Amino acid sequence: SGTELPLTLTGNDLHVQPRSVLVAGEGGVEVIRTDGRMTQLGVRARGLRGIGSVAEDSATNTLLVGTGVGLYRFPLTGDEAGSLAHSGEVSATSTDGSKVAVGLGTAFQIASLGDSLQFLGDSVEEESRVVDMLWRGTDQLVVLTEDRLATYSVDSAGSAVLLGADTLPATGRRLAQEDTVVLVAAGTGGVFAVSVADPAQPRTLANWSGARFAYDAALLYGRAYVAAGPEGLYVLELTPERFVARGLARDVGFVAAVDSDGKAIYLLDRTGGYIRRIPVEDKR
Repeated sequence: SGTELPLTLTGNDLHVQPRSVLVAGEGGVEVIRTDGRMTQLGVRARGLRGIGSVAEDSATNTLLVGTGVGLYRFPLTGDEAGSLAHSGEVSATSTDGSKVAVGLGTAFQIASLGDSLQFLGDSVEEESRVVDMLWRGTDQLVVLTEDRLATYSVDSAGSAVLLGADTLPATGRRLAQEDTVVLVAAGTGGVFAVSVADPAQPRTLANWSGARFAYDAALLYGRAYVAAGPEGLYVLELTPERFVARGLARDVGFVAAVDSDGKAIYLLDRTGGYIRRIPVEDKR
């Protein structure tokens, strides 16, 4: 069940916000409004190649697009041209409403969002490439590198201090969170559930590697949804001890990405060229 929307570009990734969805693809970012139904608002960053990450801030009408050569800023709505906000590799981005965390290859730095993007504090060096980040509130940041998950406290001046870290035995790709649990999609390593209830001691709770490759994962109402490419979408229940497989949707195409807005699951079929929204009930 659910609703589908055909895309106007070949999507590779998606980023879900409470009222919108960003689909990053070949040559642009498609913006979709989600106010009860999905409505296309157009393509931003048209013609931009090598898009690796996207983030938005509706308060400042900002769309941030990270590529291998720089971070670009576009209006989220409207047809105004974009601008280069930072030159150099940008491997990940995440906003919290007033600040943005920017992955700079094997480092990251905090910046403020205003009329311009202004970096704050010093960059923080990691031992491997930063691949994804997410905020927990406005003062805590989870940073995923290719070999570990780390938690940082971030003060109002943009200074980040390491709280704790958990080494992963597989290469991390994407993050998702619900309550005090963070999911890590790790390709051939499957999916990991990590507790950040104590940010000073992130702790792996479970690992599941039943898919050939976990491209992405989402967590909603205690269930993990794993984007497994040509296999489809796996549904796992996270128990206190382990993941338990509850189902596999095979008829949803090549599931390259999955995300949640807290009420529904959104999945991206890369070969079919559509995005699907599937409402989910809390059955816990």
